[in-house]
Amino acid sequence: NIGRLLASIPYAPRVEGSLGGDLHFVQDKDMTFSISSSIDTRGLVYEGCAIGNLGTELVYMPRDDGSHHLDGILSLDGREIATVKGAYNFDTSRIDADMAFDKFPMQIVNGFVPDQIIGLEGYAEGVLAIHGPTSAPQVDGELYLESASLISVPYGTRMRFDDDPIRIAGSKLLFENFQIYANNNQPLTSYGSLDFSDPAHAKLDLLMR
Repeated sequence: NIGRLLASIPYAPRVEGSLGGDLHFVQDKDMTFSISSSIDTRGLVYEGCAIGNLGTELVYMPRDDGSHHLDGILSLDGREIATVKGAYNFDTSRIDADMAFDKFPMQIVNGFVPDQIIGLEGYAEGVLAIHGPTSAPQVDGELYLESASLISVPYGTRMRFDDDPIRIAGSKLLFENFQIYANNNQPLTSYGSLDFSDPAHAKLDLLMR
């Protein structure tokens, strides 16, 4: 029971559901080792946002160069929705990872938004590459949106996104003739970028029509 497990931890998020799985630790005579795990959650609810049956499969292996390699699969209700493959070096604080999304349900992120002031619906597909120091990694890739909307339950609003690709280049989220629709189907068209190369000081440059 995840809720009971976290109840004794101060400031822990509100989580409901059950957790199960297994963990395998393998070490050979040269003292090298690997770890693999398969973890499943049932009826997962994070901060009041229902997510479903979320599962992960992970394989971890340290490398001779001091880096740590990780392969992972994320699934929802038995369907694979994302993969990650990469490495992290503690000595240089560098990350090199590639992520792929297969009809990823964007509502998964809604639980991380305080009071669910805004949220997302729909799906995303595509790939992201993350390379560089963890303090300011460079992110590149492209995501395709499907039936995606921005919603706000407290304010009763819904804005539909175009089913267009969104490019990310040099840690900049690019808005290239990106259109958003409200109830009247008249588009709000956006041009510009969101620069998050410095996560603590993100910069927005946007023109809207």
